[in-house]
Amino acid sequence: MNLFKTVTLLGLLSVLLVMISYWVIGGTGGLLVGKEEIP
Repeated sequence: MNLFKTVTLLGLLSVLLVMISYWVIGGTGGLLVGKEEIP
């Protein structure tokens, strides 16, 4: 159970980090990156 909880927490943290990174990139150079990432 402890391992499962640790993996779940790491997964949630990774998702949050990805979302924050996308927000930061979108705020600074979203026009260049956004067109490449989002079709």
